Amino acid sequence: MVRLSVEKRGPTGGSLGVTRLEDVISQADALLLDFDGPICRLFAGYPNTRAAKVERDFLSTHGIEVPTESVGTSDPLRLLQWTGTHQPGLIADVEERLLAAERTAARTAAPTVHADRVLKNASESGLGVAVVSNNSAPAVRTYLDMHGLSAYVLAVCGRVPGHPELMKPNPHLVVRASQLLGVRAGRCVLVGDSATDMEAAGSARAGSVGYAKTPDRVAVLKNAGAEVVIEDMAVLADAITNAASRTEQSVWPIT
Repeated sequence: MVRLSVEKRGPTGGSLGVTRLEDVISQADALLLDFDGPICRLFAGYPNTRAAKVERDFLSTHGIEVPTESVGTSDPLRLLQWTGTHQPGLIADVEERLLAAERTAARTAAPTVHADRVLKNASESGLGVAVVSNNSAPAVRTYLDMHGLSAYVLAVCGRVPGHPELMKPNPHLVVRASQLLGVRAGRCVLVGDSATDMEAAGSARAGSVGYAKTPDRVAVLKNAGAEVVIEDMAVLADAITNAASRTEQSVWPIT
């Protein structure tokens, strides 16, 4: 099933200005995908709470207690951001531990159904494909290599080591991916499952497709600025193929 946003993007939204999924795709030159969600469930076999505990335990050995009421206990990325703000001298050590946890998690990550079709169809349709993730690039590459998907992905833009402030919703990773692909950001579409993904796309003037893993996420993504919200990656895979077919049919042969 696919749910479509009926409102066009405002002045901070994407430049594509369309609401139908195939239209969004047909007007793009590159497809950017978040990693944890649209491509796989990263912490399926190695719980995110375990990764967060590794960080907390390290900070605790230095006499630092992270406030659970504001940071929580299950999100290792939030802990990294907290460290960058409150204990910048320890950011490299905390990130080293998170990187190791992410690479371990990538080996047991659960593939998102039909994500492989999305990557394959996008690549074969001539779209530049990049992964844009707040997770580390080595973890992303570990997963792609294990599942035979690396050939479809031209660029991997993971978080910048030592700079958690550049993670989404900051548009840095979206802009960087567009530069690596040689495509202006306004001709890219970011597929993500979080409000921060949609906000990053909007700030970069890129198009946006929200992937709602559960029905309650539809409104969250729509309110964050998603041009289109889908609940099944198969819908996106088919839309990519259909958009490419429409483009080919619109080109008249030279006689």
